[in-house]
Amino acid sequence: MTNCAKDSRHRAPDWMDKSFFQTALRSGYQDTSLQVISVNSESGATVGDNFCSNIYRVTVEVQRENAQYEKRSLIVKCQPRGGIIEELVFGADYFNTEIQMYTRILPEMQHILSKVSFGDERMFCTKYIYHGTEPLQYIILEDLSFLEYTPVEGLQGLDYSHCVLVLKSLARFHAASIALLSNKPKLVESFYGNPYQAGRSGLEAVIKSSLRSFALEIKTWPGYETYSERLLKLLGNCFDILVKLNNFKEGGFNVLTHGDLWINNMMFKYHEGAVVDVKFIDLQFSHVTSPAIDLHYFMHTSLSDEVHEYYFYDLLNTYHTTLIETLNLLDCRDKRITFQQLEKELDDHGFYAVYSGIHVHPLALRDSDNLDKDFRDADGRAKSVDKLHTSPHFVKTVKRLLVKFGERGWL
Repeated sequence: MTNCAKDSRHRAPDWMDKSFFQTALRSGYQDTSLQVISVNSESGATVGDNFCSNIYRVTVEVQRENAQYEKRSLIVKCQPRGGIIEELVFGADYFNTEIQMYTRILPEMQHILSKVSFGDERMFCTKYIYHGTEPLQYIILEDLSFLEYTPVEGLQGLDYSHCVLVLKSLARFHAASIALLSNKPKLVESFYGNPYQAGRSGLEAVIKSSLRSFALEIKTWPGYETYSERLLKLLGNCFDILVKLNNFKEGGFNVLTHGDLWINNMMFKYHEGAVVDVKFIDLQFSHVTSPAIDLHYFMHTSLSDEVHEYYFYDLLNTYHTTLIETLNLLDCRDKRITFQQLEKELDDHGFYAVYSGIHVHPLALRDSDNLDKDFRDADGRAKSVDKLHTSPHFVKTVKRLLVKFGERGWL
């Protein structure tokens, strides 16, 4: 969703016509007088940017009752049919998870925060417009790029100011979810499932292949052979470990996570050169579990090397402070967690940092064009993983991470 590739294979299908968008926009904007004049579309993501949806960016020209003409830029996400994407997520209900997040959960979380003076500027995601099931499942959202939000290229990672903004927003997201879990538990019942278990048939082989490739690569790096041995020993049950780490823990500190929070799934707004807001995108892995899942995933995939090395605990403190402040405002003081308890959550979920840093992080450093070509078949996927694990920037970063993982007992 963050990159737009003008590939004719990903043009919007014929059923996304003027009549389709007129029905959707009349509902989304609650304006029965709205008329759609024209529709233009292009792909809204490269293959490597979104594995669980086919995405289209659509510009729609509309006319309102007052005769004014307006242009609306929309993102249409469709459940994939056939090919690699369906293969990877077959049997999992990821797409419906995102629809439920936009239609039921996010409005409630926004309402919760509005009671403590957080207004529209605290909206976590873009505006939902419409969804349907025919001829396949789809959801229509406002295009954040049209609202002057932009992605950040993953090669160098996020600087300190971007990271502070993300972690403050994430803390409020988690705090609002805690209030929701407490006040309306039935509303969140469907989010107690585990996306890794649900997608095991498509995900397990891909993740194991990636970790094995990396373990064999670092076996050739002088001084890093021990890390290779440790990782190879874990390969047999590494996916079971990931499933266990993502489970809801009875009596534990649980939040509704984003579930896929990395640099490719957020967009930023700027004013006079300074970053002022962030929006999260792609909510298909949201589930109830430890906040360590979001924290490890973000902080071991998306930070610049300098920020990760020198400001990791400063950022963790920013998250914790904002979490506690927001919980206090929401009158959820009995749901608070100490900083030491948060650190223990991170240690207890340490292998998730290893997985994030080894399997997910290199995707942020990739050459998108080459990855698109490679990811179209199984052999190409294996080759692309090998390339990612030997890219110079990743090698430099992961050597430092491996030492950290070893020192913390996470690997």
